[in-house]
Amino acid sequence: MKHSLDIGVLIPEFPGQTHSFFWREIEALKRYHGHQVQIISTRLPPQKVHHEWVGKAEATYLYPIAPGALILAVVTLVAALPRLLAQADVRKLLRQLRNGALLLMAAHLLRLCRRDGIDHLHVHSCANAALVAALCQRMGGPRYSLVLHGPLGDYGPEQPFKWRRAAFVFVITEKLRQEMLQVLPEAADKMHVVPMGVDTDRFAPTPIPAPAPPPFLWFSCARLNRIKGFETLLEALAALQETHPDLPCHVTIAGEDESGGEG
Repeated sequence: MKHSLDIGVLIPEFPGQTHSFFWREIEALKRYHGHQVQIISTRLPPQKVHHEWVGKAEATYLYPIAPGALILAVVTLVAALPRLLAQADVRKLLRQLRNGALLLMAAHLLRLCRRDGIDHLHVHSCANAALVAALCQRMGGPRYSLVLHGPLGDYGPEQPFKWRRAAFVFVITEKLRQEMLQVLPEAADKMHVVPMGVDTDRFAPTPIPAPAPPPFLWFSCARLNRIKGFETLLEALAALQETHPDLPCHVTIAGEDESGGEG
C-alpha cells in the first residue's frame, strides 16, 4: 500500500523573493514525511533572487510552452472538452475569453501530472494558479489544495469556483479564516489555519539568559506592502506606550518595496 505521495507544488513565478518559506515546506515534506515533491511554476519571475536555496530549487514551467508540448496540450484539451462542457460552472467560466489561455495551461499541467504520476497539487496562491489547478482537476487531473496568504480581494475573481473542488484550503491566520467564513461559509469544513513555519533548528532562542532585562524589542521583516500589516504594528506600539509609558520599547522594520527600495 502506498503511503507517500507524489506532490506537485504549484507556485506563481518561482523562485521569488518571498518564497523562502515555500522552500522550507517542500524540504520538510521530503525529509520528514517521505513524499516526492516536484515544483511547478507558471513562469520565471521578472527579477532574479539570491537566496542560498535557489540553486537547488529546480522547477518545471507552464509558460512559455514549447511547440511540441503546445500541440500535445491542445490535443489533451480537445479530448477533455466533452467532460468540461458537461459542467455548468465550467461552461460559465469559458464564456470569458481571458480564461482561454489558463485553460490551455491547465491542459499542459494535466499532461505533466499524468507523465510524472503526481497524486496531489498544492497551490501556493488563490489567484490564476488556483484557477489553472481547478480546471486541471475538472479535466480529470489530480486533486488539489490551496493556500490563502492574504485578503481574498487581492487574488482575483472566480473564488467560489477555485475553492469548490479543493480538497482543503490553508489560511495563515485565524483572523483571515474568520473573514473567509463571511465570504465563503460553504468552505468552512475544508478551511484550516496553518501559520507560516519557522526552521527551529536554524532559528532558536539562545539558552543563555540576558544579563539584564532588555527593552521591549519588535522586529518585522517583510515587503513594504500594505498587506503585511505595518499599520497594525505601529498602532500596537502606540497602544503599548499609552498603557505602559515606563516600558522602553523599540521597533525595527527590515524590508523593501516592490521597486527594490526606490518606490
